[in-house]
Amino acid sequence: MAKLVLHNDDKNSFIFVKACLIRYCEHMPIQAEQCALIAHNNKKVTIKGGDFMELLDMKNNLEKHDLLVELIE
Repeated sequence: MAKLVLHNDDKNSFIFVKACLIRYCEHMPIQAEQCALIAHNNKKVTIKGGDFMELLDMKNNLEKHDLLVELIE
């Protein structure tokens, strides 16, 4: 199972990150808020696990919006 990891950055606002997680990772609002907060406090957070190809699409969409993400096999 692959993991998609979100890294904290100094460019994007908390609200923007949350909106991207809701749109591209299909997070519920509270889940997106928690992930954004964990990434902010701990520098990174696993935001999704699953099929590599499915996560690759999410990674590409998040990167198009300048989020710093990493896909781990």
